[in-house]
Amino acid sequence: MSLSSLSGRFRGRQTQFHIELVYGILFIAGFAFLVFRVDPRVAAFEGGLVIGYLLRI
Repeated sequence: MSLSSLSGRFRGRQTQFHIELVYGILFIAGFAFLVFRVDPRVAAFEGGLVIGYLLRI
């Protein structure tokens, strides 16, 4: 295994980590918003986040 392919693999994993981090932060923020104020637009956004995350896996 060459160093360049190992580096490319690490970058892919790091990118995946950042994407999942963004999904998690958005989900937690949306859920916290829904706890204090019910808004169907935010609920729909949360549903979209879950479906998008499941399709990504």
